[in-house]
Amino acid sequence: KFTIVYTHTQSKNYGLDLTSIVFYEGSTTPSCTNPTISTQPTGATYTKDDSPTALSVVASGDDLTYQWYSNTSNSTNGATKINDATNSTYTPSTSTAGTKYYYCIVSSGSCSTTSNIVSVVVNNPTYTVIWKSNGEVIRTDNNVESGTNKTAPTISPIPCGDVIAGWTDATDGNYVHGTSILYSGATPSIPITSDKTFYAVFA
Repeated sequence: KFTIVYTHTQSKNYGLDLTSIVFYEGSTTPSCTNPTISTQPTGATYTKDDSPTALSVVASGDDLTYQWYSNTSNSTNGATKINDATNSTYTPSTSTAGTKYYYCIVSSGSCSTTSNIVSVVVNNPTYTVIWKSNGEVIRTDNNVESGTNKTAPTISPIPCGDVIAGWTDATDGNYVHGTSILYSGATPSIPITSDKTFYAVFA
């Protein structure tokens, strides 16, 4: 690119001396303006496998392009460019529990503006677990995260002459003798993957 630089000298008729115009190769002038982001992306919290809302930016400027990035920390350092995330909107995944951070770089030529960094939190689903013995609720565990192991409660006193053989989730009845046992022992550790009611099985 060339920039015209001139000195203004006066002649008797106060005209411009054109011989004083000099061309300098390599001089530069601003070739773009940083885009303006008027609407920033908004973070959100989801349960695993929820349908997420797209992150979005609204920007103004000439010939805008977009690129979204993700990170495991609230920073642009070490961020990863998301393949094919080159629109003003990007829909994050909710298939894995955890927290990720996202931002968008909006570019106009060689000039660019970085959006705010926002977090998308994905939680494992939670369930309610009810423990019953002889028709009575012994304990209720609320907000148990999916995949968590819960230990069955200790039953005391035990009906005379009986012992706890294990626990089942198939039958609700008094004493539940002879019912098929899913988890053996008085206080087994049981993985929770849904809302459940467990019943003590006596032998």
